[in-house]
Amino acid sequence: MNHLYNVLKAYSLHHPEVGYTQGMSFIAAIILMVIDTDEALAYTVFIKLLESVSDWWRMYSENTPKLFEVTSHLRAFIKKELPQMHQKLNEYNVILESLFASTMLTM
Repeated sequence: MNHLYNVLKAYSLHHPEVGYTQGMSFIAAIILMVIDTDEALAYTVFIKLLESVSDWWRMYSENTPKLFEVTSHLRAFIKKELPQMHQKLNEYNVILESLFASTMLTM
């Protein structure tokens, strides 16, 4: 039985406007590694993680608003705490959203 598929399919039915997007499987797989084969519990933990912890589901929704929110905070931190790095990022036109998109989506 494919427990990972079942958890992700159930979530996509629960939250159809988000559905399934790449990156969710990493989170669900880690939960299943800890919980083992209890799909119902894994599904519950997955929902709690995505929907109760800082609206993390928004990382996977259309236009990834959570990605822009997180990188905005990161950009402000870099500007304040790491001004030389901020200067280089601007100099080379580094777009933090592009740089961190795959990492953030799989977190």
